[in-house]
Amino acid sequence: MGNTAKVVAIFGVLVFLQVVSCDVAPHHADLGNSLASIHTGTMTVDGYEEGEEGGGPAACDGIYHSDGDLLTTLPTELYAGGGRCHSFIGISSIQTGRSTLAMVVDVCDDCTEDELGTSAAVWNALGLDTNAGVAPIRWAVP
Repeated sequence: MGNTAKVVAIFGVLVFLQVVSCDVAPHHADLGNSLASIHTGTMTVDGYEEGEEGGGPAACDGIYHSDGDLLTTLPTELYAGGGRCHSFIGISSIQTGRSTLAMVVDVCDDCTEDELGTSAAVWNALGLDTNAGVAPIRWAVP
């Protein structure tokens, strides 16, 4: 990973941690001016490689990606017409308490507004079993 990518990833983690800490202790911050919005919902397993269920290449860049990369698909409203492409969102497992960052690469037109599709790598980073199919999460969108 290049130095720029590392800096972006570290910054994303810091923003996510700040937002989550402010959500836990709202008396320490004005959430109305928060840098990100916190969502609670569910996460499903998506495939991003050619030939997998889910359709064609990613909407953000028109290419297939590796399921080994930390990737996510946003619901249409949060996708913002591609405005969040290649940005990183913080995702936290309600079950394990573990967190990670995932890059937005696609849109899910049939997802509910509280549902994210993610790669197997995100599930692994969160300590979750992909065979479960659905998991409760919290996420922060910058």
